[in-house]
Parts: sequence; C-alpha cells; structure tokens
Amino acid sequence: MPQQIRSMTIDPRYKYYAISAVSLAIISFSIYFLLGGTKEYEVQESGAVSYDIVGTPFKGRYVADSARMVFEDIRSKIINEDWKGDLVELTYPPEDGDEINQFFGVLLTGRVTQIEGNYQLKKLRAPGSLTVNLSMHWLVRPSREKIQTMIFDYAQARGIALEDFFMQRYLPDNSVTIEAFVK
Repeated sequence: MPQQIRSMTIDPRYKYYAISAVSLAIISFSIYFLLGGTKEYEVQESGAVSYDIVGTPFKGRYVADSARMVFEDIRSKIINEDWKGDLVELTYPPEDGDEINQFFGVLLTGRVTQIEGNYQLKKLRAPGSLTVNLSMHWLVRPSREKIQTMIFDYAQARGIALEDFFMQRYLPDNSVTIEAFVK
C-alpha cells in the first residue's frame, strides 16, 4: 500500500512574522552600519603633550541642568568665537560616590590674552598620552566608561602609569577623542 505524502502547510501568519523579523534585522544592521557602528577603534600612544585649556570646573551631584548649563556656556564661547579651539571635558575620579568632578573647557588653538569672569586656565603637560579616536555617530558610540577601561587595561599591560583623569575632546566633525595622560 503506498504511503500518502502529507504536505505541510505553514500558517501564513508565521510567514509574515518571519519575513518581518528578517526585514527588521536587515534594516537595523543597515542603520547601525551607516552610523558607523562597525568602525574599529584602538588605543594609540602619542608623545609629549602641552595643552592650554580655558574653562570652568564642576563638582557636585549630577543634576541634568546644572552640569548641562556649564557645558552649554563653554560651548557658546566656541560658537560665538570668543575662544578658538575644541570643546573638552576633563573627568576626575569622584571624591564622593554621588558627586561628579569635571572641568568643562576649550582646548585652545590660539592665544588668549585675557580670561574674564569665573573662567580658569589649566596648563596640561604630560610626557605622553594614550588616545582613542571615535568617529562613529553618538548613538552607536561605545560608552566613555568602556573606552576608559580599554585605555586603563592597555596601560596596565604595558606598565604605563597614568594620571587619574581622562579628557574627552569633541571635534568639529562630531567625532570624539578620549585621552589619558602618562605620569
């Protein structure tokens, strides 16, 4: 007696769900790729650095508006061309677990003859630095903490002693450079 061959039919809803899931995955990866999510980044060593930074320190509990106001004030100095340079953020270890300790400023490319108001000039000198350049869109950029850990691990593996702060430099092309300084 011949065996009957049964044809399996797949419910059309499941076909729709499968096609939708595959399409969504393709679209998501395409967006991730276009935003630069697949760009590689690595720690790079550089020689002696000498930076002049004009800005304002911020220490205290992180309240979205307070730190943001300091950041926007410094940013406006660049936009209004009061100071020529790149926007930077120095991040120090917190003295208290609930507080942040930062310095928002402009890494000067020219000379400033006069510093008005409550701004400070920091002269940053180091025999070398470790940097990571991130050129991808901020939506797909790795976190600052991940990059700082990457730099710290790189330094530890090579026996390089680092200062206890990091500098995040915001460049005009929307890329970011995170830098740690050699002691």
